[in-house]
Amino acid sequence: MDNPTDPSVKASPRPRGARTLRRLGALVLAIAALIVIVALAPNDTVTSGDISRVMVDDTLNQARTEGAPQQTVVNGWTARDLLELTAKQGVEARDHRPAALLALLVLGMCLALATSEPAAPRPYGPGELLEPLWVPRALLGSAEQDSDGQRS
Repeated sequence: MDNPTDPSVKASPRPRGARTLRRLGALVLAIAALIVIVALAPNDTVTSGDISRVMVDDTLNQARTEGAPQQTVVNGWTARDLLELTAKQGVEARDHRPAALLALLVLGMCLALATSEPAAPRPYGPGELLEPLWVPRALLGSAEQDSDGQRS
C-alpha cells in the first residue's frame, strides 16, 4: 500500500502529450482572439460626409433666417438631423468583441484545468494540521511555554 507521506513516492510528471496539447490550445486561442478583434470590429455607419451634409444644410438655412425665432427653428432642425445620425450609429454599431473574448478566456481556463497535472500529495497526515507560517504565534492566542516555564 502506498504511503502519501513517503518521500520516495513521487508524483508522476505531466505527460508530454498534455504539454503539447496545452501549447497547441494556447496557439489556437491566440489566433482566435486576433480574429475576433479584427473581424468583429464594429463598422462606422456614420461617415464624415453625413455630418458635413447636415452642417452645410444648417449653414444654408441659417443664411435665410431673419431673427431669433427662425434661427431657433433652424437650430432645432440641425439638432434633429445630428441626433438621427447619432441614433443610427448607436443602433448599427454594436460591439460584440468583449463577449467573444470572454468566451475565449473561459475556454482557455478550461483548457488549463484539463491539461494541468494533479495536485501533489500533502506532506502531512490526514489528521494533522499545519501551523500557518505567516501568522506570528502571539496573534494565534495561545502562547506556548518552554520547559522552564517561560513563555516563548
